[in-house]
Amino acid sequence: MISSCGTVQKINYKNPKKVTLAFYKALGKHDYEQAKRVGTVATQEVLSLLQNLDDLLPEEERAIALAGMEERLKLLKKTTCEIEGELAKCQVCCDELGVLETEVLLLKKVDKQWLVHMTKETLEAN
Repeated sequence: MISSCGTVQKINYKNPKKVTLAFYKALGKHDYEQAKRVGTVATQEVLSLLQNLDDLLPEEERAIALAGMEERLKLLKKTTCEIEGELAKCQVCCDELGVLETEVLLLKKVDKQWLVHMTKETLEAN
């Protein structure tokens, strides 16, 4: 029996690069629920706040933002991570010229799984 209830992306939680890409792709599509799946509890709280703010935007503005992200999402391919114990700092590359990198994203190993770790404080700092 095959069922299709939307697209649930299978994620390799043992690979911080894969988690980072999944997070950015979900955010780019404004799929906050998918982004929450790859985040710590603190990240889920931050994403809930962002989702509430996003819901306040007029539908037209949201559609424009999503349309602009489609092309950029195609460029998100190369991920680099520096791993130190239970923490990883990851960035995603590139723009058309291969030069743009995202902000450093912090990941934490929780129960043998890499999860994006973002707090209100880190969000404000960026």
